[in-house]
Amino acid sequence: MKRTLSLIIFICYSPLLQAYSTKDIALTSYEFNRYVKPQLISITQDYQSLIIQINPELSELKPMFNTYRNLIEESLRLEKYCLKKEVNLDCQKSLETSMDTVRKSFPLIGKPIKFSEKKYFGANDIVVAYQAQNQFFESFTSLETNLHNIYYLYLSRTDVKARMVELIKSIQLSYVTFSDFILKSSDKRFFTEFKAFWSDFIKPVKLFILPQNDQALFIQKLNEFNLRLNFLNVVLTKRNHPISKQTKTLVTIIHNRWNNILKVTLRR
Repeated sequence: MKRTLSLIIFICYSPLLQAYSTKDIALTSYEFNRYVKPQLISITQDYQSLIIQINPELSELKPMFNTYRNLIEESLRLEKYCLKKEVNLDCQKSLETSMDTVRKSFPLIGKPIKFSEKKYFGANDIVVAYQAQNQFFESFTSLETNLHNIYYLYLSRTDVKARMVELIKSIQLSYVTFSDFILKSSDKRFFTEFKAFWSDFIKPVKLFILPQNDQALFIQKLNEFNLRLNFLNVVLTKRNHPISKQTKTLVTIIHNRWNNILKVTLRR
């Protein structure tokens, strides 16, 4: 209770967590693309490294973050080229690239994870983690099946527009399922804050702001991003939970990246 109260007091009175209104923001498209987006990309990569540092037994799954980054980017090309009336080579290539990405990633997801040796992880946590792992595996397998089916239907000149829309959605859903598995397999000391940070910061950045170059959504969510990032920073650095020096350094780097974003975004 005392820890929770201390966190609330810090959050309420921290000068970094004041609410920003539209009059506080002066961000051009050039600044967004030149400065903000690269820092957002770095923060998402640092988040992935942070998860792995705190949960080293998940290290062999780290390439899956890149897998989903590539699939999300490819889903934009699927939407651009595969919803046209005429069959075209760009759509075919995008489907083939997506299938190849999924195929190469399958060896990563079948390796056993030693949850029984994990600290801060009880018997019930192990059950939850394995259930989440099964759901992830099923979603990834389903994604592969859908890709192949749509690919051959497309080559046969069958109208697959409705299926293509569902395929694009299933790429996002599979990414969400993978992220849920990673979170449920993580150190329980930080689960609540990591889950909130992923849901309210990483997810909109990865699925919408970066791939769709959505500056308006970034501005709309600026206060929420600021809150979630600072919550995570406080939980990892201001409480009596031992973390490695390397992890502390990475948390500081993430925080500094965000401060750099604010410097560019806010009126000077």
